Amino acid sequence: MNHQTEVLLKTIGEDLDRKVFPSVHDSGLVWPARTVVISQPPGQEIQNERQTTAPGAWQTGASRTSSSSGTSGTSSDTRPPGAAASLLGEYQSDGFLAEIDAVQAAYPGTQVWEVADGFWLYAQSHLLPGLNRPVGFLVGLSLAKRRVRAWAFWSAGVVGSDWIGPRHTNFPDGSICAFEPRDGTWVFGQSLVTLLDLYSVWALRQLHLERLGRWPGPQAVHFPYERILEVAGDEHCPCGFTGRRYAECCQPVDLAANRLAIAVNLVCISSASMRFPPSSIRDFVLYRKFIPSIADLV
Repeated sequence: MNHQTEVLLKTIGEDLDRKVFPSVHDSGLVWPARTVVISQPPGQEIQNERQTTAPGAWQTGASRTSSSSGTSGTSSDTRPPGAAASLLGEYQSDGFLAEIDAVQAAYPGTQVWEVADGFWLYAQSHLLPGLNRPVGFLVGLSLAKRRVRAWAFWSAGVVGSDWIGPRHTNFPDGSICAFEPRDGTWVFGQSLVTLLDLYSVWALRQLHLERLGRWPGPQAVHFPYERILEVAGDEHCPCGFTGRRYAECCQPVDLAANRLAIAVNLVCISSASMRFPPSSIRDFVLYRKFIPSIADLV
């Protein structure tokens, strides 16, 4: 990572600490809010800013959350025309096909696989100009269950790609935990582009944690022992109620608790499992041989 890219990462992290959400552009490039983009990596076209707080709805057939200022490089061979029609059935009127087209426009090169219970999407996000380390998102959508689950990998699609976690991933399968479902940040039926934008910001926070040693901005971690293990004192307190740093809020209480009791509580809640992607997910990301089962994983 060059110096300019690291400065940009730090700036976005500082904004997140002030609860200022960044903007997300095509190919998953994340920029500070209200930044005018004047340059881009070779081969990457920047279009109008796309805000993750303004989702489109499938039922209205909305395919974008912002207008385009240019031509997107859509991959025409990832989904043959009409490939999804047999599965959609009652969902076809909800504009799901338009959502797939919108994703392929906003995240060029996105691949789509139709399976018996839904769809898999694989999209790459470049996060920051000059990073040269894309993130691959494998997203499973169960149309019948109205559920979505996703996994993220650095440099995905090549042998040796690294799963992103375990911070802010779900037990036990290591899937992305980018927002609190109960907050209504994103619900099934809203824009898939918005969902990928949220994943892109989540991945950028993971990059900030890796490079600068802390998770930027608000977060939610519900279990005291998990907070002790993972949350730094200068990060936002995961209780989410005070806006203070963890060291100034819940950390003293967590550290004073019965350590064995809260550890056992976490083990029981997590079924004594370690967060890690299923082998079928890792194998598919690496080798694209066997499509995972939506019914078993989503």
